[in-house]
Amino acid sequence: MPNAAKPRGGPRSWTAILAAPVGRAEFLGWCVLAAAVLVLRLFALGGPAMENDSYQYLSVAANFAKGHPASTSIVHFDSERSHGQIPAPMTTFPSGYPAAVAAFASAGLPPETAAVAVSAAAVLLLLGLYRLAARRLELGGLGTRFLFLWTFANAEVLTFGTFILTEALFTLLATGAVLLLAAGTADRPEADGAWPPLLAAGALIGLAYWVRYAGLFLYIAAVAYLGFLLLRGRRRAALRGAAAMLVATGIIALGLLRNVLQVGDWKGGNEKVVHHALSGVLVDFVAAIVRLFSGNGLSAGVLLPDLLLGAGLVLLAGIAFGGRAAWKPRRAALLAAALCFIGLYCAAMIHMGQASVITFGIRMFFPLLPSCLLVLALLVTQAQERLAPARQGLFTAGLLLASAAYVGLNVRGLLRQHPEPAPHLVARAALQQEVGPGRTLEAWIGEHVRPDEVIVATQGQATAYALHRPTLSLVSLSYSKQRWDEAAVKAAMRGYHATYLLLYAGERPELFQSPFLEALQAGTCPSWLAPAAATRDVRVYRAEFD
Repeated sequence: MPNAAKPRGGPRSWTAILAAPVGRAEFLGWCVLAAAVLVLRLFALGGPAMENDSYQYLSVAANFAKGHPASTSIVHFDSERSHGQIPAPMTTFPSGYPAAVAAFASAGLPPETAAVAVSAAAVLLLLGLYRLAARRLELGGLGTRFLFLWTFANAEVLTFGTFILTEALFTLLATGAVLLLAAGTADRPEADGAWPPLLAAGALIGLAYWVRYAGLFLYIAAVAYLGFLLLRGRRRAALRGAAAMLVATGIIALGLLRNVLQVGDWKGGNEKVVHHALSGVLVDFVAAIVRLFSGNGLSAGVLLPDLLLGAGLVLLAGIAFGGRAAWKPRRAALLAAALCFIGLYCAAMIHMGQASVITFGIRMFFPLLPSCLLVLALLVTQAQERLAPARQGLFTAGLLLASAAYVGLNVRGLLRQHPEPAPHLVARAALQQEVGPGRTLEAWIGEHVRPDEVIVATQGQATAYALHRPTLSLVSLSYSKQRWDEAAVKAAMRGYHATYLLLYAGERPELFQSPFLEALQAGTCPSWLAPAAATRDVRVYRAEFD
């Protein structure tokens, strides 16, 4: 007797529901959910997160509005100090992110709100990229929902989406470039419509360089991917991609030329060389990658979420790559482009960790997260398509368990976070101490220092933001070649027409690296400096030049 046909219109299984395409209403729901999570994160933090680099970006954004583009009023690094003026052209960092902040602020937003809006918008726009990628790659509902969930359940996404830093914007541009480069080279050479995505990819690679100099690594990865296509016999696709890369080359060349004209160095003045042991850098690299996926939620011992996540990913890769089933051209192109980016970017960052002063950690590798998740989504789709229908439910259940473990790890990581107060809050607390009955140091500075007068200070970046005044920072040897002996401090104060010098108490490297500053902190000063005010944590000296 033949099998009876299954009745139509009956209830679908949960496996079928998860595998169904993501409709417009559900996509909007994911967008609203992601925005709500970011807003809740901001409320929990009490506002956008900031660190010393944030103050530089806000200063450059403010100078854009004042008609001094790509300039900073916080002279902290050697390249900016070489100009001997404030505001000084900023070349230590590119100016793309501050330019975006200035554009948002031009709509009437406060600078801090505009800055965090750029970061949050960049994170939210990843959803749009995912949706476009899912349609082109035929990921299906399971792979698409996997992308959405694993992105917005990630602790680092929530962190950098609410931070005044370049990470979120750079990540968006890099991910878009990888997707567009793969889209423009996936089909046969005679296929129509390849030029627009390739030209757009070139533009995004160039813009990524203007947000972070690490955009050069993205450029190199794109060239390596095109070389891979050439080796695979995809000559026309590789040459077409190379032609489109001229757009990126031109945009990047403008930045390199500006750096050479401003400071005589294509790197923008980032030329201090250090030497860190490869073993230590590799340990930090592994820690950063683990944190990228766990949000620092891994425990000292091995718990069930850790095991589920690891076992699930290994099983997923085994199913996806096992057997002889061929990858579809579009999926294979994205896999190759993403792996080129991930591999070359990691190698370049490890080298930078050995030889430069960058703060080597999770910030350096966050831009890889969407590309890694896209690769995992491809594996999900490949695995699902290779399984017999009878095993689809078991596979989906395993993926849900791995996802639950992933979410649990990242939630645990968020709960573990106990960030130190932002540097400007520490500086502001010190400046609120009294120099006399009912008179704070901040008020005293307001009475004695003109708003446009340069202040010289340790913790200069935080002080500049807290006081909203142009500041020359006495930076430590960790980021500078300058040794702050008496002659150097005197020459700097004279050159910048600065009258007041602020020294903060504490175990600061710029103090113990300079016997002169240490003596000042102890109260011993030369004849050209006179004590002007003091609190428990800050000493202020007034320069009296002949």
